[in-house]
Amino acid sequence: SNTVTIYKFYVAHLLDHCKKDWDKVDREDVKQYFMMLKNKGIDRNRKKGIDSVSFRCIISALNTFFRYFDRKDLIITKESTHGSDLYQRGKKTTQCTNYTNKVFKENEIKKLYNACDSLIHYKKYFKAMIVLAYEAGLRVSEVSNLKVGDIDIVYRTVTIQKSKTSKVPQTVDDISNEAITVVKEYLKSNEFITKHDGNTEEYLFAIKIKVGPRKGMVVPPYEVLLDTLLDKIIDISGIPGDKSFHSFRHSMASNLLGNNWS
Repeated sequence: SNTVTIYKFYVAHLLDHCKKDWDKVDREDVKQYFMMLKNKGIDRNRKKGIDSVSFRCIISALNTFFRYFDRKDLIITKESTHGSDLYQRGKKTTQCTNYTNKVFKENEIKKLYNACDSLIHYKKYFKAMIVLAYEAGLRVSEVSNLKVGDIDIVYRTVTIQKSKTSKVPQTVDDISNEAITVVKEYLKSNEFITKHDGNTEEYLFAIKIKVGPRKGMVVPPYEVLLDTLLDKIIDISGIPGDKSFHSFRHSMASNLLGNNWS
């Protein structure tokens, strides 16, 4: 995933700047690193600092790793002593304080998964959708356009034929066995709508239109429909925060592909 790659780059860049091992980094190191970014950016030979968008991205990336490696003392917030002046790079930068409210934690992903059992219809449909969106870091448009042939059950991969940022197919490896099992159960259920059995060009999460002039047609799910139904599942699970379908993409990176669906 590009998101994970970018996050890892920023962590490596911090360690390179500090010239220290991960467990030796302290608050002052983090502060000095960001002050360097503020003045010179990623390239130390530049005379101009990075923009506020990149600044927020780096803060989010490092905070993710600080939490993962249990270095909560280094987490950058508006209130932290080493982070208070970092949030003066522009009004937009203050949005970083709300980043964790827009990301699903691992236990919240499980709550979402379990909340699907409360649905009257499409329980396995949404379980499969949630595990794939989370583990592959998919956008709602990418989920909508997934086809049966994009999921390799044997090699545990998901291929994104066309994304928002690339027209070249991209493959996400190492989808967990648990997630693949969830997808297989969905494909065997009557919730999977297909025109012809065995056709790999069928949309994985197709829906059948029930009213109107297009009644009976099998089409890919509307993105707005997926967003609306996810909101319903979030409400059922009682998960707090301002989360949306796009949160799966950032949650995958933030939780470092932590998978446990048993």
